[in-house]
Amino acid sequence: MPDISTTEEVNSLSIGHFLTLLPSETISYAYQNFFIGQNISYSSVVYNFIPFGFSGISVNTDGSAADASLVWPNNELSRQWADDVVKGAWYANVKVLLLNPDDINDFGLLTEYSGRVDVGAWDETKVVLTL
Repeated sequence: MPDISTTEEVNSLSIGHFLTLLPSETISYAYQNFFIGQNISYSSVVYNFIPFGFSGISVNTDGSAADASLVWPNNELSRQWADDVVKGAWYANVKVLLLNPDDINDFGLLTEYSGRVDVGAWDETKVVLTL
């Protein structure tokens, strides 16, 4: 597993997400949202670029949790795809990575979140899947 370089001077670090969606035990889709137009290999999986957002789970001061969600631009393709994901109760795994924006091979895992996609919705601009 790659780690953020400690031997070279790094001028900036960024956060990126590597998403794996699993509709079944034999099929998986892998995407990353940072390196535009790049396919990135991580732990023997190749992650293709697509634009998406992720908001991880958080816990409020009263102990209640906010769900994690995945967000895509709203278009006909993303709406149909989201409908399939929700109806199939696909499993999602999101790796949150610390990235060196100047080197596609220089990144390290910060945390990881996994869950079933159980709700989907959209408005004029976005499609949201909730885990």
